[in-house]
Amino acid sequence: MSDEKVVIHKQQNRLQLTVQVLEGGKRPKYGHARSAGLDIYSGDETFTLEPNQRALVSAGCRVVIQPNHVGWLTSAPRESLSGLIVANAPGIVDPSYQGELRVLLQNIGDEPLEVEHNSRIAQMVIIHAPRAMQNASNIGKREQGDGGYGTV
Repeated sequence: MSDEKVVIHKQQNRLQLTVQVLEGGKRPKYGHARSAGLDIYSGDETFTLEPNQRALVSAGCRVVIQPNHVGWLTSAPRESLSGLIVANAPGIVDPSYQGELRVLLQNIGDEPLEVEHNSRIAQMVIIHAPRAMQNASNIGKREQGDGGYGTV
């Protein structure tokens, strides 16, 4: 296992993502200099996903995300074309979670898909996500009303 820091530049602030690669895993990396998402790889041995089957797959690493940020796990475009998607996209990785990174994958294609060890399975985008909820004893009426879902 090795600990590495992936430095993400955000305006004038420096955002650091600490990555610990687990045995047999592959370090997440940006595909290109201007990529928004880190490529995430399968840490599991090669396996087959049948059509409509889901599997919780190891990403072969642990990550530590800074407070007021979140990791969004989402489908990788090229893999989506073959039918491999992140079933609960975006999967949320909170800064309080520091366990093994896992991705819920699903085969939405018509044919079985082989997912090879250390192949790309998802992307993770780090997003600024400050806690925004405040308690209020009196929320005022708004012009659009309070009729609920679909009434805006």
